[in-house]
Amino acid sequence: MSRQQLYMVMLCLVGLVILVSVLFHHHLIPSPPSSS
Repeated sequence: MSRQQLYMVMLCLVGLVILVSVLFHHHLIPSPPSSS
């Protein structure tokens, strides 16, 4: 496996994790608190 392929896989995995987490957060908390 070349370095370029490894970077592509890593990027894909990170993107998927972020997408899933964002989707779950939106589904769990439709209206997030204003005070962070």
